Amino acid sequence: MSMENLTQLVSLYMQSQRFHGPIDSMNWENLINLEDLELNENQFEGSTPSSLFSLPLLLQLNLSHNQFSGELAFSNVSSNLAVLDLSFNNLEGQISVSILNFGGLQSLGLSSNNFNAFPFNGPQQLKYLTNIDLSNNRLLGLYNGTDSSYSSFPQIVSLNLAANNLTNNPIFLEKSIHIIQFEPFRKPYPGQDT
Repeated sequence: MSMENLTQLVSLYMQSQRFHGPIDSMNWENLINLEDLELNENQFEGSTPSSLFSLPLLLQLNLSHNQFSGELAFSNVSSNLAVLDLSFNNLEGQISVSILNFGGLQSLGLSSNNFNAFPFNGPQQLKYLTNIDLSNNRLLGLYNGTDSSYSSFPQIVSLNLAANNLTNNPIFLEKSIHIIQFEPFRKPYPGQDT
């Protein structure tokens, strides 16, 4: 069965099936009615297909617990995407400011990868974002992505920055009084490698 014939598919659940290999050669762009895609807990590898992020009706995308690698770049993204989970992969580098183009994003899971910087500069663009998990990465900094000053994130309810290489809490946290759950960075113990 080819993906091109599944144009009316609304949900695709293929989690925990021990699938493996790359998925970037599939014709994801043909799944124009797809709202929920769950490919988590498999052994998929390679880069994350950019066509997945531009599906017009996609609300939830879970690619966690796989072996995807490389850097993330988003272009022509779906503004409907509410939940994006890319946790527990081998993704790396600086997370591009293009992640701020997901205007409807509510929950962002990027934990347990190898990211080194995240662009905390767009609460106006991500006005629905309430949960961010960036724990267990190699974050050295939380950068603006622009020349503007750090902004507050008044809508954030849960922010997890544990087990990173940050030396200070982000400046915007001083103004974010609505955070209910905050897992700060942890400084290494004396003698512990960072």
